[in-house]
Amino acid sequence: MRAVVCRPGGEASIEKFAEPIAAATEVVVAVERVQLSVTECRLFRGDNVAHRDAIDARLASGPSRLFGNEFSATITATGAGIDRLAVGDRVYAPGKLPCHSCSSCEAGQELSCPNRLGIDYELPGALAERVALPAAPLRRVPPTVLAAQCTALQPLASAPVCLLNADICDDDTIVSAGSGAMGYGCAQLARRLGASRVITVEINPAALEIVAPRGSRQSMSTSGTPSWPSRR
Repeated sequence: MRAVVCRPGGEASIEKFAEPIAAATEVVVAVERVQLSVTECRLFRGDNVAHRDAIDARLASGPSRLFGNEFSATITATGAGIDRLAVGDRVYAPGKLPCHSCSSCEAGQELSCPNRLGIDYELPGALAERVALPAAPLRRVPPTVLAAQCTALQPLASAPVCLLNADICDDDTIVSAGSGAMGYGCAQLARRLGASRVITVEINPAALEIVAPRGSRQSMSTSGTPSWPSRR
C-alpha cells in the first residue's frame, strides 16, 4: 500500500506501507479521490497559518503522513465495535474527532471541544491508497454522488454548522470574512436563513463576483467590499 509522506521544507515522497488494520473503533477505507485545501497547501509550504503547531509537532518526530481531510472513500473493512457503517459504504469526514471527556463534550457541546483531532493534522489523512480512520466522524454518501463532488462536502458541511449555531434572525446583518469555499457557503446560506443583509469581506475581486447574487447590483464601499440585501 502506498501513501504520501511529508517532510519539513515542503518535501514529500510516495512510500510503501503495510496494509492498514482497523482497530475496534475504526474502519479501513479505499480512497477514491482527495482534494487538498488551501490551508493544507500553505502548511505544506511552511506558511504560518492555522494548525501550524500541530503540523510542526508531527514533523518534529520525523517524516509524517499528513493532509487529506477532503476525500471520497469506500469502506473495505470495519473494526469489531462498528455497527453504524458497513463494508461497501462510501464515506467522507465532515468533522473532527472530539475527546468525549472534557467539560465541553460532557455538556453536549462537542463542536467546542478544545481537544478535537483532525484527520490530516493530528491523525493521518487520506493521501494514501488505503487508510484506517476513526469511524465516529465519518458519514455515508449516496452512490449517486460523484467522487469529485464528495470531496467538496467537507467544506460545504462547515457552513450549515456555523450558521445554524448562529441562530440568525430576520433583522440580522451577517459578515462573512473571506469568500473561499466555506466563506461562500456561509454567505449564501445566511441569505437563505433570512439575514436582512449579508456582507462579504474579500480582497480578491474575482471571488466577489462569484459570491454576489445573480442579477443583483453590488454596492462597493471604499474598501472594495460589496454588500447587498438578502434574497429569499
